[in-house]
Amino acid sequence: MNSLILKGFSCFFIVLASQVRGQLPPDTLTDSISRVIVLPEFSVLELRAFKNKGLQRRYNRLVERVKRTYPLAKLAGERMKTYARVDATGKRRERKELIQQFEAELREKHFQQLKRLSFADGRILLKLLDRQTEFTSYELLQEMKGGVQALFWQGVASMFDYDLKAEFNPNGNNEDLLIDEICRMIDSGKLK
Repeated sequence: MNSLILKGFSCFFIVLASQVRGQLPPDTLTDSISRVIVLPEFSVLELRAFKNKGLQRRYNRLVERVKRTYPLAKLAGERMKTYARVDATGKRRERKELIQQFEAELREKHFQQLKRLSFADGRILLKLLDRQTEFTSYELLQEMKGGVQALFWQGVASMFDYDLKAEFNPNGNNEDLLIDEICRMIDSGKLK
């Protein structure tokens, strides 16, 4: 009985397919795609508008914090590229001198700006550092200062509810997604 029903359905689909084939123009059956144009990916970036005033206020604060800290994170990203080139040579002395130069430059040019950052600004800066360098703050400290220093600063950060090992994840964290959107708007010139 089951095989009879199965044969009946298969015959029905064969007859249906042949009727559909007869209705289609002949060139659609043999036609192939002759040209494929690949368009570059783009996204439309605009500042978000929330109906809830509290959410809008939080978003506006996040935009201001990112605008305040993003230039510092970009500078760190550029410096990490320089450090990676020197690190490729493998000379420990050159790496150490370069790190000392970075620290001196930060103290000289950006100390007052860093000193004025709030705790929330610092948390955003840590996320932006991870975004720009593709290393967590803990990994950066471990690479440049050593494991003991990194462990010490992780302990200090944990007293202020920071986690230096936290990764920037725009796909899994809503705040990271918003930060990423804001950074892309700054990079594209839509936000100054």
